[in-house]
Amino acid sequence: MKILFFGLDLTAIYCIFKNILRAKINTSRLAIACSNILTLMYCIYLFTHNKSVMPYSLVAAVIIYILFDETWYLKLSWLCICSLLFTLLPMLPVLTLCMVTSINIDFMSAYYKYFDLAVLLIIPPLTILLRKKFMNHTPLLRTIGFKGYFLIIIIAVIDFFLSSISTLLFTDELSVFGRKLIIVAIFVMIVMSVVLLTLYFRLQHYHLVLQQTNYVNQKMLELEKQHYHDLQQKNMDLRAFRHDYNSHITAMHGLVADNDLPGLKKYVKQLSDVKEFLHDWNANHPVADAIVNYFYEHLPAHTTFQQEGKFPEHIFVTDSDLCVVLSNLLKNATEAVRKQPEQDDRKIYISFYSNEEYLSITIENTSLPIQEKELEQLTTAKTDTLNHGLGLKNVRMIVKRYQGTLSLQYEDNLFTACAILRNIY
Repeated sequence: MKILFFGLDLTAIYCIFKNILRAKINTSRLAIACSNILTLMYCIYLFTHNKSVMPYSLVAAVIIYILFDETWYLKLSWLCICSLLFTLLPMLPVLTLCMVTSINIDFMSAYYKYFDLAVLLIIPPLTILLRKKFMNHTPLLRTIGFKGYFLIIIIAVIDFFLSSISTLLFTDELSVFGRKLIIVAIFVMIVMSVVLLTLYFRLQHYHLVLQQTNYVNQKMLELEKQHYHDLQQKNMDLRAFRHDYNSHITAMHGLVADNDLPGLKKYVKQLSDVKEFLHDWNANHPVADAIVNYFYEHLPAHTTFQQEGKFPEHIFVTDSDLCVVLSNLLKNATEAVRKQPEQDDRKIYISFYSNEEYLSITIENTSLPIQEKELEQLTTAKTDTLNHGLGLKNVRMIVKRYQGTLSLQYEDNLFTACAILRNIY
């Protein structure tokens, strides 16, 4: 029976770390070997001894600590949370029955192991069911930092202490009413500590969101300033080009008269480069114009760039949200094109469309071959390690807020990202 409880305890903690926290398993052979040897040795110890000097929950915690490759304070805090959870859940029905029926706790403690067994059996399948729901919240758990997890450890230790001493209150010296009152007070304190901790992290999350929003706004302002400066520079260059227009015509006439075709081609090519430099992309939206022109001017050499469609005068998408979606998709497209060999035909194609119901941004770019498995990982947001994956998490967050869709496709060396945002207001 002890080996069964040890195995269930180890499995329950492993499922919480793997499905809820999405913790990374240690790839070190030494760590894997140590965790396996420790598990085997403790199982043999439980089989050969009637009493265990070391609690199996503590041994399971040590094995999990070795097995997963995360920061020490993250693992320690979550092990404290699991220990508190496995202690409170079986104890709660026992103490409740003692309070309601006035049965002696020594009699009810015999049934504690059955409640403990039920909890350990329920947790693994429950974590599998909650895996998808916690997918968007898991990254937030990694932004808590050392101070936040240190606070979690302190709260968990205090709550564990309160839950442990609650069993000592069922003595003959206390009246039934006194027992109930003290038990309720203890559980209220535990609940209040959890609520306050939750509120603290929610406030911390909102502060982080405000910081990110402020960063996006600053970045957007910088892009618009740069775009305005570039427009001024292009306007001055255009005036200079117009001023020298007649001189250029005269020079080309001279080359034609001398029958200097190579010189004429070279001269026309130089004028074409000037024309290309003076080109300004217009999407009828200041933020989109600034972003598109910024990435256009930082394109790798020999890249064909094309934009179609414009936005109406007023769109329902905020400037900051448009900046996040468009800049991240264009950044990924530019990085993908830059990784191609220079002799390849490198292209980026942008299409904008918007009406009262929805807004769409489609970016198509040439790319190195992408395997189906890699594309599936991008589509399902399992990982963001590929070149197209950078920033997709933020894009998905914006798209989800507008109840839209983000489709990613790869075919014939062309990668297509299409973000559709719907007007929900």
